[in-house]
Amino acid sequence: MMPLECTEFCGIVILMIIEASIARCRAFAHSPGMSKARLASLAGLHRNALRDMDRTDWSPTADTLRKLEAVIPPDWYPPEESPTPTTSSEAA
Repeated sequence: MMPLECTEFCGIVILMIIEASIARCRAFAHSPGMSKARLASLAGLHRNALRDMDRTDWSPTADTLRKLEAVIPPDWYPPEESPTPTTSSEAA
């Protein structure tokens, strides 16, 4: 197996961080007392910005992720049984 170049490795790490952030935002939106609409409002986003967040192909902008992460308390961790994102065909 060929060793990864720094750029490849860094790219993989960044993708893992983004996926973890998306999973954290999804879990927070489904936590007790929270909803997608409320989370969007708290983050200063239009409620439609999060309408597809449960789909596996949801691809928020970096700005949207930053705004969502700013609302989530830094010491908040999702429970073990977080909702599983749906695929495009399941959502249809």
